[in-house]
Amino acid sequence: MYNPKPIKSGKLLDLETWEALKKTGFSEEDLLKDQPQGPVIFSYTRKQAIEDGVLVDMTDHPWQRVLEMLGIIAHTVMTSASFAKTVAGEQNRKDPFNQLSRFSIVLAAFREALSKDKQTDRVYFEIKGLDGSPVKLWALIGPGDEGEAVLTLMLENED
Repeated sequence: MYNPKPIKSGKLLDLETWEALKKTGFSEEDLLKDQPQGPVIFSYTRKQAIEDGVLVDMTDHPWQRVLEMLGIIAHTVMTSASFAKTVAGEQNRKDPFNQLSRFSIVLAAFREALSKDKQTDRVYFEIKGLDGSPVKLWALIGPGDEGEAVLTLMLENED
């Protein structure tokens, strides 16, 4: 007999799907075996954050060339705040060549910090910001919206 169970589905269930499964006969206990945290009530994807401007996609031209030169193949973004403080702030907004140079500096500092500790998904580093003051950054490599490897560069106090 065919028994469709959500067990080990590999997908997180949204609230609508959770409730629909309960109506078809699955108990709360059955669902919690597969989804111990319960249903996903709200999610905000990386793609949505890029579209909203919360994240700056650095894999677009011309940024991609800098990533390629430094051997970074993962989809890479910067938070808009880290981008403004280190790459393209007010004083640097209209100078694309200088922005590419600044992005190269950020990535070089990241690569140097990464070379010291390759056994982590987080790397902490510091560069001089556009105003000359130190800016503490960190990078996180983890799964993206589809489980692919992605790199996010952000300010020390961002998550």
